[in-house]
Amino acid sequence: MKIVRNIFMCLLVLMLPRLVHAGGTDWVLEQSTLTYHVSHPLHHVQAVSHAARGKGICNAGVCNFLAAVPVKTFVSGDTNRDLHMIEVVRGAQFPMVMVRTQLPESALKGGAIQANLTVQFAGQTAHYS
Repeated sequence: MKIVRNIFMCLLVLMLPRLVHAGGTDWVLEQSTLTYHVSHPLHHVQAVSHAARGKGICNAGVCNFLAAVPVKTFVSGDTNRDLHMIEVVRGAQFPMVMVRTQLPESALKGGAIQANLTVQFAGQTAHYS
């Protein structure tokens, strides 16, 4: 499962969200780009998905966010490779990559945001500070 853990890390680093305030206490992930990289002795692979969806709900000064992307939406330019990657990460059993975080509402008023993340991917859950 080393390949899954490496993909985990790349997804976290390369998630480029655009959150839009939906009014009241709600936020919506309007646009995103997620990329994964795999390094293998014979080749290097990169695949991209623009299909992530997500939302955030703020209550009592705390905002909870969830973003999810279907594993099958990553495209590397080689359909055989993409199908094999879905097999490797057990996409039929675990079809979504999910990222959750909780932030104080005051953190959303500035520019960059630092957050602790919980990622569920390929049947594994990882916590990143």
